[in-house]
Amino acid sequence: MRKKCASIFVGLTIGLLLFVSCEKEELETESDYRTKWVGTYKCQKESNDGSSASTVYLDVATANGDSLLDIDERRDSVIQGTAYRYLNYTVKVNAYGDMEWDSRGNDIHFIFYASFYGDSIYIYNSAGYALGTGSMPIFIYKGLKIKE
Repeated sequence: MRKKCASIFVGLTIGLLLFVSCEKEELETESDYRTKWVGTYKCQKESNDGSSASTVYLDVATANGDSLLDIDERRDSVIQGTAYRYLNYTVKVNAYGDMEWDSRGNDIHFIFYASFYGDSIYIYNSAGYALGTGSMPIFIYKGLKIKE
């Protein structure tokens, strides 16, 4: 009787093991919150003194690194001869779409603040020489993401 019970127990155990999956379940990965802002933005770019205004295009892409975005102003959309630096930053963005970068302490002082609101972008960009030895204009970008 013992032998019969033992063989039934071993048989059931082996049978159950055949139906158990050896594959591990894949864990769901969190989506990258930056991807909702990736794309091209058509922006109105104005200087703070009102001396220039133009339409430009900004390309936004994810960058290698945690929470980084590349924001690059297309060179072909810029009117030559205007006195400003092309917008080209790799900056950390938080989950709310806010970014900032400030280079205080360098000879040339750059300030960059930006925010995404749904499909729109707002950027404040300034460059000037340290200690008030000269300045460059402040530019404000306001734009909408182009639907593709």
